[in-house]
Amino acid sequence: AGQEEEEHWCEIARSQVHGHDFRCVAPVASPPGSDFLYVAGSEEKVLRVLEAPQTFIDSLLALRGGEERPAGRALAAQRRRGHGFGAAVAALGLSNKAVYEGEGAAGGGAGGEYSEGPDFVPCAAPQVIREPPLEEHLAQNTLWPETHKLYGHGNDVFCAAASPDGRLLASACKAQTASTASIWVWCTASWRPLAQLRAHTLTVTQL
Repeated sequence: AGQEEEEHWCEIARSQVHGHDFRCVAPVASPPGSDFLYVAGSEEKVLRVLEAPQTFIDSLLALRGGEERPAGRALAAQRRRGHGFGAAVAALGLSNKAVYEGEGAAGGGAGGEYSEGPDFVPCAAPQVIREPPLEEHLAQNTLWPETHKLYGHGNDVFCAAASPDGRLLASACKAQTASTASIWVWCTASWRPLAQLRAHTLTVTQL
């Protein structure tokens, strides 16, 4: 009491594990009522949209002192179960798939049952963490569900960025011609392309 709280840094999630080198990550400012999300691009032609599962929101809430604090109240307001309790990934796949609490799951995910596809890793057991997690838990149990894939680029994605208000996303890929060097603009409400900006003739390296 009366002493300043000591700050600590710790890793609480490993939201995506990929078979290719990552090229870009674009955090997207979520609209009201939505969870945290980001768009990632790697050495492939598709952009992947990942959104925080319920376990991440609840873990962050628990680690930041609960709903009593201002930051906790803001996080609690973002609670939503639309994108699953956690995520799992196929043994030979690249996509994260949402997993959901089963009917007999314990509240808060403390060891409850959950459902997933037949080809997904059976050892993944998303659960709320209340202290810095161990390496094994980070590697297996903290994935985020992949909610959308954005197709359109003809070559490997190279860079991406989101507008400050989170309404638009721009992306570009490796290119040696004007047609493939186009910057694609996406609407984050529908995740559909809005425009292609043609000007460059080689790879756009930064947005």
